[in-house]
Amino acid sequence: MKKSKTKGKTSKRAFITGISGQDGYYLSKLLVSKGYVVCGLVRDKRAAEKVFNGCDPKIKSHIEIIVGDLSDRSLVREILNEFNPGEIYNLAAISDLATSFKNPEKTMEVNCEAPGKMIADAFKILPNVKMFMASSAQIFDSSHPPQSERTAFKPENPYAVSKLKLHQKYVLPFRKKGLYVCSGFSFNHESPRRKDLVVYKVTSSLVKIKVDKLDCLELGNLETIRDWGYAGDYVEAMWKMLQSRKADDFVIATGKAHTVRELVELTAISLGTVVKWQGQGVNEVGVDKSGRTIVKINPNFYRNESGYYVGDISKIKRKLGWQPRASFRKLVRLMLESRR
Repeated sequence: MKKSKTKGKTSKRAFITGISGQDGYYLSKLLVSKGYVVCGLVRDKRAAEKVFNGCDPKIKSHIEIIVGDLSDRSLVREILNEFNPGEIYNLAAISDLATSFKNPEKTMEVNCEAPGKMIADAFKILPNVKMFMASSAQIFDSSHPPQSERTAFKPENPYAVSKLKLHQKYVLPFRKKGLYVCSGFSFNHESPRRKDLVVYKVTSSLVKIKVDKLDCLELGNLETIRDWGYAGDYVEAMWKMLQSRKADDFVIATGKAHTVRELVELTAISLGTVVKWQGQGVNEVGVDKSGRTIVKINPNFYRNESGYYVGDISKIKRKLGWQPRASFRKLVRLMLESRR
């Protein structure tokens, strides 16, 4: 990377790994609005080109993008030395569960060992830096909602295992040594920039059905329960965690649970129609006002899930004064508005 023109000034300088994801996008916009200069790491040139598609040029001018791999320890050290950030946000991860099951070793390297080595290097190079590690609600026991910072750990997939190991092997030990490093246990959070999960699938599919570009939406378990929030709210929580005097770990969530069935019904209502359910089990279907089947169950989409995830946000509300602004209804509206 090019030598930083303001090397030595650690305040208002943030380094973001995984900046090309939805959280990186919203976080960088937030930080620039607060006067930060941002350096972001992306894995390849193609991802770099897509980072700020449609973003205000004034924001882009305050962000330096570096193409590279978080596992490249020499590159990360160079960034820490030359850019000299006051804050580091680690958002890079293999988060797709199917990918994590296919390649658990790579998942562990990307999600745990690479950021863990960055923590170790930061401890030597920038001992006063503040670090946020993006963790996940999936490290908790899903059978005992609501999950709080005190909930027992029970990861059920390689992704969650890697996140828990990062927390236990690196975050907690280095914090005991005096480094400001913390974990944010984020529950499901979505936005129009994330196009690979069920909230986007439901909202985009029902829009297509309304304009006759799709016949039917296929889903798995309609009773799956999740705590869905808006990514734009969650990145503010990440920032607030690094503004506190003392490093600590927090659940980032809405505290409210909804089913996939509720998601479908609310989306349909927002589009001026209703969904009525007929049948049972895998034979259940959702029909619109005209009696047309617009939702079907596909057994191939079922996942073996016990319990459900909903966050207890009492600690972050009390200590940091943070709570989400966007309701479930507003999240759905934001998703739909992006399709129009």
